Amino acid sequence: MRETLNKPCRRNAFTLIEMLAVLGIVGIMMVIAVGAFDSMGRGQGLRGGVLNVRSSLALARQYAVTHRERATLVFGNGMSPAGRRTGYYVITNSAGQAIGATNFLTDGIVFTNTSPDRIEFKYDGSCGGNSRSWPQLAGGLGREIVIKEDRPKYSLTATTVVFRLTGQAKSKVWVDD
Repeated sequence: MRETLNKPCRRNAFTLIEMLAVLGIVGIMMVIAVGAFDSMGRGQGLRGGVLNVRSSLALARQYAVTHRERATLVFGNGMSPAGRRTGYYVITNSAGQAIGATNFLTDGIVFTNTSPDRIEFKYDGSCGGNSRSWPQLAGGLGREIVIKEDRPKYSLTATTVVFRLTGQAKSKVWVDD
């Protein structure tokens, strides 16, 4: 029995230095992983903005047809309620009254036009306006709405075309700047 008491016992445990080394390695791996996940959400705000604008174009067109009066989608850039530069859009009727609320794009998503712009729908669903408001895109048959991320680097740009005769909107081009 005396022999067992005098034998040094071996413990199966980690030392403090080994634990700190493992924590350091895990920390470095987490920093690398966070950087990889940061770019995964890139473009989601832009995609959502394009879908929302296209839905609002369809809603304005539908309102014009069902109410037999002109409806206009007014869009431009301003400040969001959070204080960041962002795009906004609102649908108005022929009396200039807003139909619904003013909608804001995700913070940092803007229209490329410099001043408030508009697309007017007539009661038959086609788009109105003078020839100056319909540039010679596809022979004057369509008008582009360009939306982009307002980021210093790695921004995306999306183009939606509204066709003058039918009032239909189609997403055309996605460009990585």
